[in-house]
Amino acid sequence: MKTLRYLLLSAAIALSLPGLVAAAPNAAPAAPPTTGAAGNATMPAATAPTPEALIDAQLRSSPAGVDAVDLDVGGTKVLALYRPQTRGTAAGGVVLLHDVGAHADWPALIGPLRRALPQYGWSTLSVELPAPATDAPPDSYGALVAPAQARIAAAVAFLKGKGLNHIALVGHGLGGLDALTYAANSPDPALSGLVVIGLGSCGDLQPPQHVMALLNKVNVPIFDLYGRDDSPDVLSGAAQRLTAAARINTQHAGGAPDIKPGRPFYRQLGLLGAGHAFADQTPMVIQFVYGWLKTHAGNAEKTATP
Repeated sequence: MKTLRYLLLSAAIALSLPGLVAAAPNAAPAAPPTTGAAGNATMPAATAPTPEALIDAQLRSSPAGVDAVDLDVGGTKVLALYRPQTRGTAAGGVVLLHDVGAHADWPALIGPLRRALPQYGWSTLSVELPAPATDAPPDSYGALVAPAQARIAAAVAFLKGKGLNHIALVGHGLGGLDALTYAANSPDPALSGLVVIGLGSCGDLQPPQHVMALLNKVNVPIFDLYGRDDSPDVLSGAAQRLTAAARINTQHAGGAPDIKPGRPFYRQLGLLGAGHAFADQTPMVIQFVYGWLKTHAGNAEKTATP
């Protein structure tokens, strides 16, 4: 993953959520000044809100706040944005995982997906993922993958609590690596599909992230989508995964129970003219993701769910 792309994504947060750098509206008031030995008032050092706290506060006060729910992750509340399906017949649930430097309602891709998929019968839950420290070097972002796993587990449990028995993970960028890691290690039968979007090779991350080894462990259908104008790291990662496609599809030739005969277990698609954010191609991405979910990961539930 290249340094420049993630620095640009981090800087863009302030543009997507105006006032992000302001103090959180619900932050505790500063402690009163203390009095030194000489009787002079001294001000305590201010504790700056963490990047994640800033994003949390701004999302809750934005229009997306109406969809806010709290996930219990080891006794800590983590923000997620939930939208129930509106079609009447539930196809399943989707856990959406944003890229590093983005957030749960990111206007490029994640936000549009979470709002569009419910009309096709897919309830969406977009999870706020761990944010790096403002001065963290991009090669340290691998450390964010492990703490994201408990959040994904809480998100899956939330959707199962809504009566959904088919749950797919859709991750963008580093969120795709988070999703891939979870899918490779989860035996949960409710997990029905994995969509990775703009996933790089992740070869420069610390601690090391072994994408190909994880890919070999996944036992749910996979849709690998990327833009052909994305970074060299994403393009090289997609090429590496494509070399394994035939072997993966042969290994899973029997298919999963809900896959129609002849459908590949692993499918990769590169969109011409698309970069990491997919920009004007977002409506096309939504249709591709929905179409793949319908064919590979969904199921008509017996009754509509809340």
